[in-house]
Amino acid sequence: MSLVEIVLAAFIFAVASTILFRAFTANKKLSVQNRDRTAAQLLMSNLLEEIKAHPFGFPAPQTWPPDNEPGDDWQSAGFPEVQSIPAYIEGKPQQMLFHRRLSYEGSLVGKGKNYYDTVTATISWKDPGHPALKKLQAQLTVRK
Repeated sequence: MSLVEIVLAAFIFAVASTILFRAFTANKKLSVQNRDRTAAQLLMSNLLEEIKAHPFGFPAPQTWPPDNEPGDDWQSAGFPEVQSIPAYIEGKPQQMLFHRRLSYEGSLVGKGKNYYDTVTATISWKDPGHPALKKLQAQLTVRK
C-alpha cells in the first residue's frame, strides 16, 4: 500500500465518521424536540378540555394558570403556572417543564357582561439549543 492510498483511506474514514456523528446528534436533538412538542400538545388538549367543561360565569378554578408572561426565572414558579411532567428515558429521569398561561376577557369567569368569551391558552417551554422559548398557542371562543 502506498502512502497516497493510506492518506486517502484515512480521509474517507474521517469524512464517514463525521457524517455518522452529525446524523446521530441531529437525530437525538430532533427526538428531544418531538418529545417536548408532544407533551405540550397533550397539556394544551387538557387545558382546552378544562375550559370547555367550565360552567360559564362561575369563578375560575385554582388549577387554571394566571395570565403572566414567562420571565427569566419562570422555571422556579410552581403549579398552576409551571407544570412539570415526569419522564424517564432509558431509566434516567428527565426534566420537562412547561409554562402555562390563560388569558380571557372575563365573561367566562363572571367578570364581564358578554354572552361569549375568547380564551387564549399558551404553553411555553425551553428547547435545548435555542435561547428563545418555544410556544404553542390556541384560541377558543366559549359561549354561554
